Amino acid sequence: MDNTWHDPTTLLAVGVPVGLAWSGLLIGAFKLLLDRYLAELDEQLNFIPRHAQKLTELEQCLNNRTQCLFHAEFALSIKALHKRLDEQHRVMDEQMKVVGRVDGRLEGIGRAVDLMNQFLIEQGGKR
Repeated sequence: MDNTWHDPTTLLAVGVPVGLAWSGLLIGAFKLLLDRYLAELDEQLNFIPRHAQKLTELEQCLNNRTQCLFHAEFALSIKALHKRLDEQHRVMDEQMKVVGRVDGRLEGIGRAVDLMNQFLIEQGGKR
Protein backbone atom coordinates (compact mmCIF):
# COMPACT_ATOMS: atom_id res chain seq x y z
CA MET A 1 0.00 0.00 0.00
CA ASP A 2 1.25 3.38 -0.98
CA ASN A 3 1.27 5.93 1.85
CA THR A 4 2.67 8.80 -0.12
CA TRP A 5 -0.51 10.85 0.34
CA HIS A 6 -0.10 10.76 4.05
CA ASP A 7 3.38 12.08 3.85
CA PRO A 8 3.43 15.70 5.11
CA THR A 9 5.75 16.84 2.35
CA THR A 10 3.42 15.42 -0.31
CA LEU A 11 0.32 16.89 1.35
CA LEU A 12 2.03 20.24 1.60
CA ALA A 13 3.22 20.13 -1.99
CA VAL A 14 -0.26 19.22 -3.32
CA GLY A 15 -2.50 20.90 -0.71
CA VAL A 16 -1.09 24.40 -0.93
CA PRO A 17 -1.53 24.79 -4.71
CA VAL A 18 -5.01 23.18 -4.58
CA GLY A 19 -6.01 25.43 -1.67
CA LEU A 20 -4.71 28.48 -3.48
CA ALA A 21 -6.59 27.46 -6.63
CA TRP A 22 -9.84 27.04 -4.72
CA SER A 23 -9.32 30.32 -2.91
CA GLY A 24 -8.64 32.06 -6.20
CA LEU A 25 -11.75 30.49 -7.74
CA LEU A 26 -13.94 31.54 -4.81
CA ILE A 27 -12.47 35.05 -4.75
CA GLY A 28 -12.94 35.34 -8.53
CA ALA A 29 -16.58 34.20 -8.32
CA PHE A 30 -17.24 36.57 -5.43
CA LYS A 31 -15.60 39.45 -7.32
CA LEU A 32 -17.65 38.66 -10.45
CA LEU A 33 -20.92 38.67 -8.49
CA LEU A 34 -19.90 41.80 -6.61
CA ASP A 35 -19.02 43.58 -9.87
CA ARG A 36 -22.39 42.67 -11.38
CA TYR A 37 -24.21 43.88 -8.27
CA LEU A 38 -22.28 47.16 -8.22
CA ALA A 39 -22.92 47.69 -11.96
CA GLU A 40 -26.68 47.25 -11.42
CA LEU A 41 -26.55 49.56 -8.41
CA ASP A 42 -24.70 52.22 -10.41
CA GLU A 43 -27.26 51.91 -13.19
CA GLN A 44 -30.12 52.36 -10.73
CA LEU A 45 -28.40 55.29 -9.05
CA ASN A 46 -27.97 56.98 -12.44
CA PHE A 47 -31.76 57.02 -12.80
CA ILE A 48 -32.23 59.19 -9.71
CA PRO A 49 -31.09 62.52 -11.18
CA ARG A 50 -33.10 61.91 -14.36
CA HIS A 51 -36.22 61.07 -12.39
CA ALA A 52 -35.68 64.03 -10.08
CA GLN A 53 -35.41 66.31 -13.12
CA LYS A 54 -38.58 64.82 -14.63
CA LEU A 55 -40.46 65.25 -11.35
CA THR A 56 -39.31 68.86 -11.08
CA GLU A 57 -40.47 69.55 -14.66
CA LEU A 58 -43.82 67.88 -13.95
CA GLU A 59 -44.28 69.88 -10.77
CA GLN A 60 -43.50 73.14 -12.59
CA CYS A 61 -45.90 72.17 -15.38
CA LEU A 62 -48.71 71.48 -12.91
CA ASN A 63 -48.08 74.65 -10.92
CA ASN A 64 -47.96 76.89 -14.01
CA ARG A 65 -50.89 75.25 -15.80
CA THR A 66 -53.74 77.59 -16.61
CA GLN A 67 -57.19 76.23 -16.23
CA CYS A 68 -59.04 75.70 -19.48
CA LEU A 69 -61.96 78.03 -20.09
CA PHE A 70 -64.61 75.32 -19.95
CA HIS A 71 -63.52 74.09 -16.52
CA ALA A 72 -63.14 77.62 -15.17
CA GLU A 73 -66.62 78.53 -16.42
CA PHE A 74 -68.03 75.27 -15.05
CA ALA A 75 -66.46 75.92 -11.64
CA LEU A 76 -67.96 79.42 -11.56
CA SER A 77 -71.40 78.08 -12.53
CA ILE A 78 -71.18 75.43 -9.80
CA LYS A 79 -70.31 78.13 -7.24
CA ALA A 80 -73.24 80.25 -8.45
CA LEU A 81 -75.54 77.23 -8.24
CA HIS A 82 -74.43 76.50 -4.68
CA LYS A 83 -74.99 80.13 -3.74
CA ARG A 84 -78.52 80.05 -5.21
CA LEU A 85 -79.29 76.76 -3.43
CA ASP A 86 -78.08 78.18 -0.12
CA GLU A 87 -80.26 81.25 -0.62
CA GLN A 88 -83.28 79.07 -1.47
CA HIS A 89 -82.62 76.96 1.60
CA ARG A 90 -82.53 80.06 3.80
CA VAL A 91 -85.79 81.35 2.26
CA MET A 92 -87.44 77.94 2.74
CA ASP A 93 -86.39 77.91 6.40
CA GLU A 94 -87.99 81.32 6.92
CA GLN A 95 -91.15 80.23 5.08
CA MET A 96 -91.37 77.06 7.17
CA LYS A 97 -91.21 79.14 10.34
CA VAL A 98 -94.10 81.28 9.06
CA VAL A 99 -96.08 78.17 8.08
CA GLY A 100 -95.45 76.71 11.53
CA ARG A 101 -96.78 79.86 13.20
CA VAL A 102 -99.87 79.91 10.92
CA ASP A 103 -100.47 76.23 11.60
CA GLY A 104 -100.30 76.85 15.33
CA ARG A 105 -102.75 79.75 15.08
CA LEU A 106 -105.16 77.71 12.95
CA GLU A 107 -105.07 74.91 15.52
CA GLY A 108 -105.80 77.49 18.22
CA ILE A 109 -108.69 78.96 16.23
CA GLY A 110 -110.05 75.46 15.54
CA ARG A 111 -109.94 74.65 19.26
CA ALA A 112 -111.69 77.93 20.08
CA VAL A 113 -114.44 77.18 17.52
CA ASP A 114 -114.85 73.70 19.00
CA LEU A 115 -115.22 75.20 22.48
CA MET A 116 -117.79 77.75 21.19
CA ASN A 117 -119.77 75.00 19.48
CA GLN A 118 -119.70 72.91 22.62
CA PHE A 119 -120.86 75.90 24.69
CA LEU A 120 -123.66 76.70 22.23
CA ILE A 121 -124.77 73.07 22.13
CA GLU A 122 -124.86 72.91 25.93
CA GLN A 123 -126.69 76.26 26.19
CA GLY A 124 -129.17 75.25 23.48
CA GLY A 125 -130.08 72.09 25.38
CA LYS A 126 -130.87 74.05 28.60
CA ARG A 127 -133.49 76.34 27.07
